[in-house]
Amino acid sequence: MEGYKKKMNNLALKYRPKVFEDLVSQKEIVDILRYQLQTKTTKNSYLFTGASGCGKTTTARIFANDINEGKGQPYEIDAASNTGVDNVRKIIEQAAFKSIDSEYKVFIIDECHMLSLGAWNALLKVLEEPPKHSVFILCTTDPQKIIPTVLSRVQRFDFTRIPTTAIIERLLRIVDFEVREGKPIKYTREAIQVIAEQAKGGLRTAISLLDKALAYTQDLNYELTCKALSIMNKHDLDTITEYVFNNQQQDLLKSIDDIYMEGKDLKQFIKQWIDRTLEKQKEVIYGKFKSVNSYLSLLDALLNINNGIKYEDSPKELIEAELILFISSYANK
Repeated sequence: MEGYKKKMNNLALKYRPKVFEDLVSQKEIVDILRYQLQTKTTKNSYLFTGASGCGKTTTARIFANDINEGKGQPYEIDAASNTGVDNVRKIIEQAAFKSIDSEYKVFIIDECHMLSLGAWNALLKVLEEPPKHSVFILCTTDPQKIIPTVLSRVQRFDFTRIPTTAIIERLLRIVDFEVREGKPIKYTREAIQVIAEQAKGGLRTAISLLDKALAYTQDLNYELTCKALSIMNKHDLDTITEYVFNNQQQDLLKSIDDIYMEGKDLKQFIKQWIDRTLEKQKEVIYGKFKSVNSYLSLLDALLNINNGIKYEDSPKELIEAELILFISSYANK
């Protein structure tokens, strides 16, 4: 197993799309960008916005490569660590000169919302009057932090979160590729689904979680995958819920103590419990089963607990106290 870990590549880098055909979702955006390439109507300034891991920077790189028909390399700037005016001035100076090895100079500015106000003001001038053979692609997870005068000068594309079903299919494809390359991996679709659900719509996040799980075990079944990702499995969450509904305070407190002693994040545990309780409540709403248990009241209690522990360094006692109070009030109804 140790030898296998050493041989493994970073899967997020290994399977990062290189062409538009390999992108997951974002079809409308890809269609527009392809049309601009085909009709030679590309713009000088773009803004790609969306949640982390949904394909903004990857799309920017593919677009930059296609603009120059595979020639040259885009200039990539991480605004999170290059926030100042001087950094932007260097970009402006480079943009003033035509590229030697390609038709366009393409600048990809990642996490652009981190730029200082002075840097934005400096960049604004070049966005207002861009050099003829330059293209700026700004990427951000936080577009509301970008000054309005910049927003009015870029063509904006809002990237959506990637559906869980699409993430599952891409992860299955990646694992199958790894198996064909000789990696000794076994897996179940249920385990892959757990990974996809934890990613919350971010494909890069999902692939990184897959990497983490494979570093823990080559047998990706449901139980081992939950352990690898340090998350609760649904069976254990349902058991804890039954402790609440059945007024089993001692069993409930022992379960929370076990979770704490295993080193799991109790705040993350509460969030997972909320997700599972919401899932069960939806089953009631959609009539999949009838239940005398009130998931709705438990959901309300867990949301209150989640809000209460948000800024707590040691939330264990607060969680226990709130749950005991809820159990007592629920039992007396």
